[in-house]
Amino acid sequence: MRKKILIVEDDEAQRRMLKIALEREGYTVVTALAGQNALVYGELSHPDLILLDIMLAGHMDGLEVLSKFKASHGIASTPIIMMSALSDEARIQYAREVGAVDYVTKPYELSDLLMRVHSALASRQSSCPGKLVG
Repeated sequence: MRKKILIVEDDEAQRRMLKIALEREGYTVVTALAGQNALVYGELSHPDLILLDIMLAGHMDGLEVLSKFKASHGIASTPIIMMSALSDEARIQYAREVGAVDYVTKPYELSDLLMRVHSALASRQSSCPGKLVG
């Protein structure tokens, strides 16, 4: 079974580029551009991984969305990789404390991000030994 990734990114070019790259890697991809949409899509689609930008359209930023995802029973254990041009240490530390498994600073190398995606999914698989490999 193909792994599903939710991309939460308000920049259309970034969102499209990530979607194409991840689909080429064999993933199923769902996208959202605002925090409220991301919360709904996350609950409905049960992604295996979430790529979450910090600066989003709408009233919620990515850190608020991260906090709400981690409080949700349905997707609290889903690994989340934060993406942002904001690279101050306090923000990165906060994201990790709230539950992000990784933090990627923009601009990033696509190959590096894909490696982090593969790694996060592999870590999730190994931490869920009763889960069937698909």
